[in-house]
Amino acid sequence: MMEIEIDLDGTSAVARLDPESAPTTCAALGTILPLSTTAHYAKIAGDEFMLHLPLVLDVERARPVAALPRGCVAFWPERQLFCVYYGRIQEEDATVTVLGQVVENLDALASAGERLRRPSGGAPAIVRLRSVAPRGASGRVRPTGPVDHGCPTAARIAAAYAAIADRLPEEVSALLGRRDVMRPVGPLLYAEAETRHLHETLWLIRQEARSAGAVPTFASRVLRHAAGRLRGWYQLHRAAAVLEPAADALPGLPASHAAETIDALMLYVGRLNLWLDLSIPWNEFNRLLAGP
Repeated sequence: MMEIEIDLDGTSAVARLDPESAPTTCAALGTILPLSTTAHYAKIAGDEFMLHLPLVLDVERARPVAALPRGCVAFWPERQLFCVYYGRIQEEDATVTVLGQVVENLDALASAGERLRRPSGGAPAIVRLRSVAPRGASGRVRPTGPVDHGCPTAARIAAAYAAIADRLPEEVSALLGRRDVMRPVGPLLYAEAETRHLHETLWLIRQEARSAGAVPTFASRVLRHAAGRLRGWYQLHRAAAVLEPAADALPGLPASHAAETIDALMLYVGRLNLWLDLSIPWNEFNRLLAGP
């Protein structure tokens, strides 16, 4: 067994992981601990918070979210999210890699999760993961996977990911500062949806590439379309500048380099999406739509 501490904005709990059930994911998680990053609240599954991991992995012993017990911790490979299900689960058609169970202080962690759902403003909530027997001193997110490979295209994307892994991108901050008709809310909501859709599409492209042995030809068109939206609609010029060279390079890359590039893009786009997600007052929108 492997135990980790989960600290959500100062409230700590202990989870016991089962490496026999998910050996690849647990081993990969061990290589990046300790880490500290922004906490995010689920929009579909109910009582759940999550954080982004710099890991691109396949699902192990897939389990449906709807069948998970309270206190379950899991990894959602499609979006590279470490998930903590601290209470009631709502309908969600998704499968995850189950890692283990919170075994200490679940009720306090659940209270911290509720505070995350109803933020009172201020700095973003931070979640920290560490081994109960820590092996390192670094607390920053350390990108893994494509960073150390030999593909220059993937390496450039990995560097762009590292630049935003634990820092709000300047152009997202600029977007939030705009004041005009339906700005910033229109571009913000659309950009979040655009990057989420792209992130999920990249996962499908990855699956198709692994099945067929080559990246599908439409992948470059998908990237160029998304880059055009990011630049032309939301003024996210740096993000577009990450996607466009990848779109140009993909058709000529060897299969192994193309796979590394897709993995690097998934990490970059996923992290960008979560910064946009963090900037949206979801609970306030829900309250307004639900009415008194």
